[in-house]
Amino acid sequence: MAYRVGDRVRAAQALGNGDRRIPQGRAGRVLRVDEGLFRTTYAVEFAAGLLDDSAILTDLSEENLEPGDGW
Repeated sequence: MAYRVGDRVRAAQALGNGDRRIPQGRAGRVLRVDEGLFRTTYAVEFAAGLLDDSAILTDLSEENLEPGDGW
């Protein structure tokens, strides 16, 4: 399934991003789609958590995402 800018997605698995972890099932929103020759990656913004309302922006491949409700 290809995603577009603005699509709401969820992390298909727990992801590491430096000091922060993105838990499996965390909702996010696609901000950018980069179509490469062999692979498409998605820049996705995830809410960081209840105590910290900042966001985590990370580039992911399609296998790391699943359709879902955004935030």
